[in-house]
Amino acid sequence: MNPFVPLNEPRAKAILEEAGVDGLLAASLENVYYLSGLWSENFPILPKQTQLFAVVSRDDLARPHLVAGMGEAANIHSFLGANARPYLYGTFFRFVSTTVDLDEGERFVKEHVLDGAPFATVVDAAAAAIGAAGLHRSRVAYDERGIFPETLAQLQERLPDTTFVPGWHLFRRIRAVKTPEEQLLLTKAVRIAEDAIHAAMRSARAGVTERDLIAEYEKSIIDSGARLNFAQIAFGRRGGTGYVMSRDAKLRGDDIIRFDVGCDYEGYHSDIARNFALTPPDKRTRDIHAAMVVGQQAAADALRPGALASEVFEIGIHAAREAGVSE
Repeated sequence: MNPFVPLNEPRAKAILEEAGVDGLLAASLENVYYLSGLWSENFPILPKQTQLFAVVSRDDLARPHLVAGMGEAANIHSFLGANARPYLYGTFFRFVSTTVDLDEGERFVKEHVLDGAPFATVVDAAAAAIGAAGLHRSRVAYDERGIFPETLAQLQERLPDTTFVPGWHLFRRIRAVKTPEEQLLLTKAVRIAEDAIHAAMRSARAGVTERDLIAEYEKSIIDSGARLNFAQIAFGRRGGTGYVMSRDAKLRGDDIIRFDVGCDYEGYHSDIARNFALTPPDKRTRDIHAAMVVGQQAAADALRPGALASEVFEIGIHAAREAGVSE
């Protein structure tokens, strides 16, 4: 089994060498996934409790050491296969029937949850993983937006010869340049969201509610194999004031329908906006829309390696104003 691991190894190694860092400790959903290919739903389900780490050394980026609660064993096998060697901690209860032949995944869970000797705490497991990665006397950049402060403090006390430095900015720099495989996933996430918008519009008619269109959009996202992210669909003037959680407005025939939506496909997000109308919009609306398209195209044309987002933004705004958006 060869899981997809987003990590750009040459870029990561170069940035870590530049920063004088020997290894990384990921502690958030996106950074654990980036280093290992493991996606854990415990992060969004139990954000105040989940402590799941991926530890890698700069010299062996392809071999992540995973620290996870025992309940994560089956998920680790599902993503990483039988060769995964997790550092599991805590308590979880399983029972194996003696009359059933176990499949590979079940044998993996039995080996690591029932037959193995789990670590008592996340600190015990993390210390062992850091040692196994050869980082016990090294400089480790940790994901400060994911690790709990008390966990970090106990790790620092347990491993006095390891220097822990904040590293979220390093993860951000490494991930900023997408590989071709990542670009394909981003493109797929956008296409799924666009298809879902059209699925929702097929049910748009006077009298339907925003909630009705959201339901159609979300059904299409799920049917496409993506994960729900957000769906802000608003009718008329409600589309110009920012989102609200009440989604009960009814569509009138002359309303502009605004979609501000996204989805998550294999860990990669889309976030797009589209506008529709059931009847031809008035001249002012058409003129503003045309001017905004001019601004968008100018911004797109300004994209180049090294360009600042602020510069691209200002170019787009200037072009839209020149095209007629005086406000």
